[in-house]
Amino acid sequence: MTLLGQLRQSYSELQDLFAYIRNKNDIQAYQDFLADDRIRDAFYKKLSLFSRYFFHALRSDAVYNAMDEGEIRQYKRALRNYQKLRRDVKIIYNDGIDFKEYEPQMRKLMDTYVTAEKVEAVTKPVDIMDKLGVEEEINSLYSPKSKAEAIISKLNKSLSEHYDRNPVLVERFRKRINRILEDYRNRRINEVELLEQTRKASDDYRGGETLATYPKQIQNKPRVQAVYDLLQKHLSGKDESGETQAFAELAGKVIEGAGKHIKVGYQDNPDVKKSIEQEIYTTWFEYCNHRGIDVDLNKLDKLMPILIKTIRSQDWGL
Repeated sequence: MTLLGQLRQSYSELQDLFAYIRNKNDIQAYQDFLADDRIRDAFYKKLSLFSRYFFHALRSDAVYNAMDEGEIRQYKRALRNYQKLRRDVKIIYNDGIDFKEYEPQMRKLMDTYVTAEKVEAVTKPVDIMDKLGVEEEINSLYSPKSKAEAIISKLNKSLSEHYDRNPVLVERFRKRINRILEDYRNRRINEVELLEQTRKASDDYRGGETLATYPKQIQNKPRVQAVYDLLQKHLSGKDESGETQAFAELAGKVIEGAGKHIKVGYQDNPDVKKSIEQEIYTTWFEYCNHRGIDVDLNKLDKLMPILIKTIRSQDWGL
């Protein structure tokens, strides 16, 4: 196939990807359509292919002269719009902005003949903890909904990355996000309120909000709180009010005991893992004996891997 044939085919395939979108001026519809990872990946690949063929066509006098002005304008307009769409969805879905496929001469040609703005350099996704960076990144997005989706993507990414540090806390934030999205889907809140509530959730996350009330002795102790949350979730019985203080004390002892064995390289040290397990079993036996209750090893055995993973995921300041 000739270069011009490849260019025309790549353009058609890119257009066909969005064939089901009726209103071609509805930017939000395009962004929503690309929420699916597989479709978004296909879009990136098809756009990259189209960009390369058009770049080579612009460099070839023979191919360039074989196209009329209308076709050239059509390709320029498509490339401009799809590049903007790619930039936006990479922000919204936290994919990062990566123009490595453009070699320097291609980038210069695109800047000169196609794009209204200079093609951006490689940019890593901004972390949710960088509030100013996040606001700057989403500022160019089309709508409050798009901005809210971008914040949620970053927040979900961070929650997934730090899940083991406190699984119960992560679940609380995920439920909060789901409630916000459900309220929006059911039209209990509008786009502006969606963005406001999303920003508030991300501010709370950055600020260390726990979305829970802890006993006084473990407030401002995130490591102890993480263990306490797991004990409450997996071991609570009917007497939850009586267990609150006891679990707080037990969680404190578990972290104190585990801390004795933490050293450089502890995450991958099997001896450290065994020592922490021993500390947990010993502390649990003492807790049960003190309260005069039966030792339920089945419950503790199921919880142990989660506890170990959570303890080893803490920031121990090494």
